[in-house]
This record gives sequence, structure tokens and C-alpha cells, in this order.
Amino acid sequence: MKSIDEVRALVNSELGEDKYVIIYNGKVISNDYNDSEVRVSLSAEMDLLYEKKISEYEKLNDDNSPFSISIYVLKSMMIKIINLGDKEKYVHKIISTKTKVKSQICDIYLSFQAKTNIKNDLIVEDRSEIDYLTFTQKNDDDLTTILNTYSYGDSSINIKSLYMPKNVFRHFNTVVLLEENSKVDMFNVIINNSNLVQNYDYDVIHKNANNTSKLRNYAIAKGDSIINLNHNGKILKDAKKSNLNQKSRGLLLGKKSEISANPKLEIDENDVVAAHGASIGALNDDDIFYLMSRGLTKKESEELLINSYIEPFLKVVCNDSVRDYFKQRIKEYL
Repeated sequence: MKSIDEVRALVNSELGEDKYVIIYNGKVISNDYNDSEVRVSLSAEMDLLYEKKISEYEKLNDDNSPFSISIYVLKSMMIKIINLGDKEKYVHKIISTKTKVKSQICDIYLSFQAKTNIKNDLIVEDRSEIDYLTFTQKNDDDLTTILNTYSYGDSSINIKSLYMPKNVFRHFNTVVLLEENSKVDMFNVIINNSNLVQNYDYDVIHKNANNTSKLRNYAIAKGDSIINLNHNGKILKDAKKSNLNQKSRGLLLGKKSEISANPKLEIDENDVVAAHGASIGALNDDDIFYLMSRGLTKKESEELLINSYIEPFLKVVCNDSVRDYFKQRIKEYL
């Protein structure tokens, strides 16, 4: 177990000196924001906002997390949350916003050396615009992450995630559009070079009218790695004028690598638009040949095509030091 100074030094060495909320072994050990910007506290369990089916892993978190960490965003700004640990833990975070807030929240899973289960509830209030970025890497043991997002009226949420876990990993992501005129855009880049099976489950639920959701998964499997993508879109009764779109793309970089995409739609309303699709394959020889004809080597051509999956995530990172950190970690992992 590290001291607070040792944890802080590790974060600064990885990401540079900046303002952070640092959560180590399930406890907030540092908060560099003042109370008028971000209010951090311990809280009781949150009220049930939508009754949904939960996985066995979420139930385990509900039963075993000793308390909830509440992170309340009060101002339009960028917030960086750093998560790391070296003990087996169940962690529950509640990230919520004030109304009319425009913020970018970076939720970074830096390093986990023991089995960990982390549940996040993201609550976006009326007329708020939130960019929520997550980055996951360096799990030396079994890691489970759970993200439940709840959006209120006229809110807009962009969820951009980059996953590069190196061990057993599973992720559960549920978005519930609670009130009218709420929007969510999800873009997930998933890279598996662990030679293990990793699972990603997504549920998007339209509960009210005039809601819009877009889900894109870009997955890259290397070596003997396997990625399972399960995404389910639901439009409930009376969610009229809803627009739901889900798409997955998979890139196979190994002879034994596998990606499975399992899309599903459940539609209980007629006056809606809903679509889903999936495409999986290796690098296209014609694309490589074209790039080589323009002067690139084969390796450079392959790297450029692989980066085309990742670049849309990097573009939305507005902090240079964080973006450079992501680029370096991607290069090392691939």
C-alpha cells in the first residue's frame, strides 16, 4: 500500500502536474478543486432513478461497496478523476452535475493490481452538456467497470471511451434517457492485446419522447485475444419520435483473434427510427496497396489504418498532456 505522497507522485509522473480528484483503493485521497467547482463527499446510496435488470457484477458491487463517493460538478470546466488501487475493492462513484453545466469529465483508470469492481452512476441534469471521457488500462488482475448514465430533459451527453485492459476485463454500460429532448452520443474504442476474453455489454433505453441516441463501437483484437460486444437498444412505449442508431466495427490483427458483435433492438413504439449494424474483418489489402502506392511502407500503411479507429477518440480530448499520454499508451499496447 502506497502513501498519499507516493500515489500523487505516480499520478504526476504519468499525467503531469495538474488538478485532480484522486481515488486510491476506493477512498478519495486528494481533491485539488475548490467547493465552488467540484464538491466531493461520501453519501448514502442514491435514489433509484430507473428500475433496470442488473448484472451479477453490479449486484456484487451494491452488496459490497461500503459507501458511495459523490462528485458534484458545479461549474463549466474540465475535471480529471484518477482511479487506481492495489487492494481488492468494491467502489461506487456518483458523478452528477448542476443544471446548465458544460463540462468535460476525464475519468481515468490508471492502474489496478488487485481484483476490483467499480460502479459509476453519471447523472446529467436539465440543459447540461457533458463530455465524459474514460480511459482504462493496466489491470494486473480481474477488473469490472459499470457505468449507468441518466439524462434529464434537454441535456446532451457525449461519452467517449478508450479501453486497453491487459487482463480479465468486463464492462457494463447502461444509458437511460429519462426525459424529453435528451441526447447521448457514445463512441467506444476497444483494444484487446491480452490474449484473453473481454466482454462489453451496452444497453440504451429511450424512456420518453424526442430522444436521440448514437452508439459506435470500434474494436481491435490482436494475437489470441477475443472481444465480445453485446449492445441492446430499447425504445419504450410512448417514447415517440425517438431516434436510435447503433453500429459496431471490428478489426482483427491476429490469425486467432476474434470479435463477436451481437446487436439487439426492442421497440415498443411505432413512430420512431431505429437501426443497427456490424462489420468485422482484417485490414483491407486494397487500402494497404493504395497507401503504399502513395509512398508509405507497409508498416506505415497498417499503422495509419489502425489509427483511423482510434483518432476520433483522441480528437475530443481537449487537454494536450492527457492526449499525449493516451497516444503513448496506445503505441506501447499495440
